[in-house]
Amino acid sequence: GVQPLATQALQAGLLIRYDLSAGGRSASGTRSLYHAMGKLGLRMWAPTRVDAGTRTTVRFWVRDLLTGTLVEGAEVSVAGQTGMTNAQGQLALEVDVPEDAAEFTLDAVATRDDLTATLSRDLQVVPAGAPKLMVSTDKPLYRPGQTIHIRAMALAAKDLKPVSAEAITLEVLDGKQNKIFKQDATTDGFGIAALTAPLAAQVNTGMY
Repeated sequence: GVQPLATQALQAGLLIRYDLSAGGRSASGTRSLYHAMGKLGLRMWAPTRVDAGTRTTVRFWVRDLLTGTLVEGAEVSVAGQTGMTNAQGQLALEVDVPEDAAEFTLDAVATRDDLTATLSRDLQVVPAGAPKLMVSTDKPLYRPGQTIHIRAMALAAKDLKPVSAEAITLEVLDGKQNKIFKQDATTDGFGIAALTAPLAAQVNTGMY
């Protein structure tokens, strides 16, 4: 997390002049207020894809940016939840994911004494229990008349176990977004459905 640019510019423009003397020795100089004041750094970890209407764990790390040390006792707030970092500068909070949104924004704030750091993260919200679907082909480049061999694999979102006996519809669009192939299939016991899409001898080129 960083402070607003306007605040940084203001602090950088203000200088502290110092003159020190001790034991017959002296030192003097100037230092910008931006470098003289403490700063907090905030890091956040959260899954990029969460189930609607569930709870998910969000982890935080708070660090002193001037010394590099992790900060204990910093207060962190996000999505209505608040906690304090431990001796390792870490904190885990459980937040509620909304049921009726496609995206969930986490706006986190960390404070310690007079220092503040902010950080935002957007999470994708999917229906609870929605499977993950991965699609692959046997090669990245095809010529007209060849056959595209396609494999789709469905895994449960929470534990990544295969989703078997599930209906899958595969569609292939050519480089001009014309639908040239459509086929229904059912996943096997490993959550996999294998399909083939033959290309005509004369087809539109481009990204399919």
